[in-house]
Amino acid sequence: MIFSDRFEAGQKLAQKILDESVFSREFSPSALAFSPESLQAAKGMAQVLKIPLLELKDVLDLKNKIIFLVDDGSLGEKSFKIAINKVRLFNPKKIVVAMPIISKSLLSEIKNLADQVFYLESLEIFFNTDQFYQK
Repeated sequence: MIFSDRFEAGQKLAQKILDESVFSREFSPSALAFSPESLQAAKGMAQVLKIPLLELKDVLDLKNKIIFLVDDGSLGEKSFKIAINKVRLFNPKKIVVAMPIISKSLLSEIKNLADQVFYLESLEIFFNTDQFYQK
């Protein structure tokens, strides 16, 4: 799957969330970009879901909120798993991981850490997330 850019990937991911889940704005759902590279994907997703995009200064106020932790794609980064555990320290109601592309190995690990996971494609192996984006 190739996306024109990360913003479009976030929009497609949000559409999948709307199509496959009972999405509710209860518990103040918000998007949080995992990294600077993920910011455009988080913006696209937040736009379609009509939810706020959190900045780092907002992270202290996650209690009882549904947090969509957004990445633009991941191979198996330990830092992503650490991020989930750090977000959990702020007592959100639910942590939902959302990424367009994910490795199968990371997917199996994240399913045990997050409350829910949404993705567009899971691959056995890939070398770089940039290979999925034209821009």
